[in-house]
Amino acid sequence: MDATRMDFPDQCFDKCFFVNGLHHFSDSDAVRVLSEIRRVTRERVVIVDADGTPRGLVRRILLASDRGDWMRTPASLQQLVGSVLPIRSSVSFRVGLYAELLFACDPG
Repeated sequence: MDATRMDFPDQCFDKCFFVNGLHHFSDSDAVRVLSEIRRVTRERVVIVDADGTPRGLVRRILLASDRGDWMRTPASLQQLVGSVLPIRSSVSFRVGLYAELLFACDPG
């Protein structure tokens, strides 16, 4: 199914958990995906994506080897998610040698 035009009815899911997908979409496509997620979700949306800030040699290599072409900094991720979904809270956390950002959002 096309994530930018899902065939699900409005508010058919209570919750959505979208992990490490945003960096595979351009800004315009990411806005369409987030808009669809908002449309089909009633209660809570959790978005997790990689912190695309290149820090240090190992992290730069890891980021360069990812197949996503749109790695974003924490500020640009927050701006992107917040442009579509009201962000209730956010947190950064480490996963091995890189960092992730989690955004808890209310779709309504």
